Amino acid sequence: MPKQTYYNLSDEKKERIRKATYEIFINTNYEDVHIREIARKSDISIGSFYQYFYDKEDLYLHFFTEVEMKYMMKQKE
Repeated sequence: MPKQTYYNLSDEKKERIRKATYEIFINTNYEDVHIREIARKSDISIGSFYQYFYDKEDLYLHFFTEVEMKYMMKQKE
């Protein structure tokens, strides 16, 4: 789970992180993804990344859990 500081971000900033995360993980093997790339594409510093997430796995699990939950909600409609 992300750190509380992530949940305190503006929706716009969280959306930037989501879009960058999606693009990177869809187009790159997990092992080849680097925090530096995530931070650059999200327009945040590496230090900020670590204020929001513990590590790459934390971001990955949070993001794809969020995607899965949205998918499941749409299936119920």
